[in-house]
Amino acid sequence: MKERIPESRPEELNEELNTYEANITAIRRNVGKHVLIHGSTIVDYYGSYREALAAGYEMYGLGNFLIREVKAKEEGTNVLRCSLKPVIGLKLAKRQPRKH
Repeated sequence: MKERIPESRPEELNEELNTYEANITAIRRNVGKHVLIHGSTIVDYYGSYREALAAGYEMYGLGNFLIREVKAKEEGTNVLRCSLKPVIGLKLAKRQPRKH
């Protein structure tokens, strides 16, 4: 049976977006890297989107996480559920049941 991609609502990333905004000064010390944020935690910085995406999937499966390229000047934010671009060698974590 195929695993179904969970439905998503933009407000589900509010915590990650708020974490980004609250820590923008520290985050901007890493211009050119990609920051991975899960909930209120800045997980790490990666050299590429692909590396950050692979780490996010490995740690959180299809759960929510935010990846943003760190830029010196703020630009608009595109929020996507997840990218389903194939990543060679990437193994998804087993889906954890949602807590209600």
